Amino acid sequence: MVVSRPLPKALLKKMFLKVLHEHKRPGGAYARCGWDFTGIVRPKICEYFEIPPLTKDEYSEGLRAVYELERDGYIMQDATQSSDSFKVLTEKGRIVAERSLDEMNLPS
Repeated sequence: MVVSRPLPKALLKKMFLKVLHEHKRPGGAYARCGWDFTGIVRPKICEYFEIPPLTKDEYSEGLRAVYELERDGYIMQDATQSSDSFKVLTEKGRIVAERSLDEMNLPS
């Protein structure tokens, strides 16, 4: 994937939803991997989209993006886990995550 850097928070939100979906959908690329949000933001987004590692500022924006996705009802804490680092898609988030990045509409 070719993207201009630094990655904007809006794009990081979409990327996070897409990768989280790959963790939880049957047969997903990361179905057998852990899904804590820091692991998704730092290595998994880069791996999945085949981009260089996030900069310190992009990582910070990625963490902010996760907070906003939760606040806006796209993800929530995974109730099956004792740590609040694990997130799952809500129905609203799943519907968005099944679209291509270009088709996703999220609040800034």
